[in-house]
Amino acid sequence: METKPVISYKNILAALGAFVIVAPLLLAGVMWSSKLAPAMKARMARKAASAPLIKEARDLGLTYESVLADPKRASGRPAVWCLRKVIRQGSYGGVAGPAPAAPASAPGNFLETYYDGNENISVYITNPGSMYRMASSSHQGCVKTLVTIKTITFSDFGRGLRPRLEAEFVDYP
Repeated sequence: METKPVISYKNILAALGAFVIVAPLLLAGVMWSSKLAPAMKARMARKAASAPLIKEARDLGLTYESVLADPKRASGRPAVWCLRKVIRQGSYGGVAGPAPAAPASAPGNFLETYYDGNENISVYITNPGSMYRMASSSHQGCVKTLVTIKTITFSDFGRGLRPRLEAEFVDYP
């Protein structure tokens, strides 16, 4: 005995309801991915361009201490260091209270970067505007950063020499 498929209005309404819910979600996903694709392609292109520098930096294994020990050998060489980026706010027009959050490029603000998250070991980034924001926790100690060592100068403050290491930001590996 053969049974006929039962077509009920309840099943048809359930299928139409699912379609009404799923179709806009699929459309939104396609629209979102079309905006995301160029950014991902640009990021992948940056990573591919910096891959040889990352390999050279890892092969060299330069640390802050080794750069200070032999500045001539380190000058112009890449390094992958864990740097912590902090935006310090200077005076805010004489107004009492905390200044509102603003980028490092705002007047009175400046960028400080610290080697391995240690606030006693600063690295001066010569192109701070290139250091785009990383999607990470604001409580994170530091982020792996590809830099090129530029210059190392020593200043005498009477109590000893203080190094100033200048590096150029390249990318986040």
